[in-house]
Amino acid sequence: MTMSRSLRPWMAFVLVALLAMLPELLAGTSYSFSFRYNLVWADQVIDQMRGGDMYPRWLAQSWDGMGSPTFYFYAPLHFLLTGWLGLFGLPAMTALSVASACFSAASGLFLWQWLKARTSPRAAMIAGLFYAVAPYHLHEIYTRGALAEATSYAALPLVLIGLDRVAGRKAHGLALLAVSYALLILGHMPVALLASLTFIPVTVLTLYRAEGRIDWRFLVQAVAGGALGIALSAAFWFPALGLLDQVSSDQLFSAAFSPSGTFFFSGPGSIFAEGLADNQAVNVLIATGYFTLGVAALIRGWRDRLVRSFALLVIVCYGLVSGLIPFVWDLPLLKMVQFPARILPVMECAAVIVTALAWRRLGKRDWIVPALLTGLGALMVLNMAQFRISMAVQQGAGARAIVLSDHRDAPEYLPKGWPMGFDDKGRADPSAVVLPDMPLAILSAGKGQILSARALPDGGIALSVKADGPAKVTVRRFLFPGWTLAPLSATSGRLVRAGNGLVSWDVPAGTHTYTLTRGVTLVEKIGWAISCAALVLLLAVSIIAGRRRTWLTPR
Repeated sequence: MTMSRSLRPWMAFVLVALLAMLPELLAGTSYSFSFRYNLVWADQVIDQMRGGDMYPRWLAQSWDGMGSPTFYFYAPLHFLLTGWLGLFGLPAMTALSVASACFSAASGLFLWQWLKARTSPRAAMIAGLFYAVAPYHLHEIYTRGALAEATSYAALPLVLIGLDRVAGRKAHGLALLAVSYALLILGHMPVALLASLTFIPVTVLTLYRAEGRIDWRFLVQAVAGGALGIALSAAFWFPALGLLDQVSSDQLFSAAFSPSGTFFFSGPGSIFAEGLADNQAVNVLIATGYFTLGVAALIRGWRDRLVRSFALLVIVCYGLVSGLIPFVWDLPLLKMVQFPARILPVMECAAVIVTALAWRRLGKRDWIVPALLTGLGALMVLNMAQFRISMAVQQGAGARAIVLSDHRDAPEYLPKGWPMGFDDKGRADPSAVVLPDMPLAILSAGKGQILSARALPDGGIALSVKADGPAKVTVRRFLFPGWTLAPLSATSGRLVRAGNGLVSWDVPAGTHTYTLTRGVTLVEKIGWAISCAALVLLLAVSIIAGRRRTWLTPR
């Protein structure tokens, strides 16, 4: 009986998350803004993980087999879970939806765990269930298709639990904090950055003050946990930063992606601009609803430190996303976030916390405006989600066939300088990218012939070439660090180098056999070394802390 009761909350979160994802599970992946990329990435990640590559960074089938270094740069957490689900036989579309359901259930469960010690059991449960399927949370999944960004909903409350355990001197608190912060980074770097500048400092500043004094031990451990989390995730972010100059990363930070372009009250994406986009209308309604709730909670619950802190956080987030706080988005790192609305997961989490903590202090009138605005936003989210799902039903099979026919990937991961095509908003358009019409390998200089060429599972190529004199081979693969050329004959050309963004190398006279394969780059090795060192250190600290706790516990 006790076990059954303890499982009920878990089952409730799983059930709610599955119900929220049921339309996708039945109709197929939502025809969202990022539908193309989500399907292309999931299809290849599952395929490559089934082939033994448990962290696929190079997607071999992208761009009609020319390859893409997508997961050298894109946060992998959601798609790794999708790949692991694919190992159990789930097709790509189903695995994507089940992964989203897993993260949604975890988000509600983690927030409930943190809240239940601070508010009534019913309020904590309702807040957790709402958070799992909150309006902007569902908007991320169904309309924007920002699946990586949506993973932050689970990581944010897990960071709170880690901080709580550190503050309470609980066993393995430092380890949980480090792992949760690493998961936040592995889920979505821009949200991790925004949370690190807002959500996490507010929580730390609230928790480390007790009766007017500063708990320096907690503060030091919190900073140490964050540093270990950064180190644990280095296997991802170190190569991402180290190799950014190898791709067309300028497309990520062009004028079309300037933060000032999507402020609520100024710029081309504002509510005053002609032709307000539905997506922006949803952002404004939901954010303004949470803002009015934060103001009411701040007034009613000023004396409660937690309510005051998180209400202020909601208000500050609104100032940032709306553009009312000037100059912030001009700072170097924040300018790279692209969309101010990426702070909305932080704002939504803080708003749900405020609601759970302050609901008894708020009068009936305090709920009218927040409920009206957030409700209208939620209705728009449901309407847009229904439209996207109906498109998946009507056009899904054909659209998926087109997308998977050549696996066109994100243009920002093309080789630096590769010719681009753009849409009417000035954004690089994958469908407008022209791919070279050539066989697997050609002699781009010199005379001779390619005797044979075949593609390898990792995207590489095995070929034989006969050169009448010094020549150059160019293969139909995009150049990126990590390609390894293995000569299988006595003579060889050992250098792999660029030719118009493609892989090419010099060949001496004679007949030669080569194998071009994907290897591990130096920055990957350094990233893994940092992560492994952090893991060893974290395990050592946890073991030592556990033993000390055992020694100090009376028997």
